[in-house]
Amino acid sequence: MLDIIGPPAAESGATAEEFESRMAASVSIGRLVRPEEVAVVVAFLTSPLSVATNGDAG
Repeated sequence: MLDIIGPPAAESGATAEEFESRMAASVSIGRLVRPEEVAVVVAFLTSPLSVATNGDAG
């Protein structure tokens, strides 16, 4: 994860850890999403189980 965060952190003058901490504090769950969590969502959305998923919030 720090490979992705590293360049923006350097541009901001923060360490990668400081930048990650700031980013985590700015989202509702208080942490960054792990790659395996993204993989679960991708697997669901590309499976037949997501047939009724359409993005309509209403």
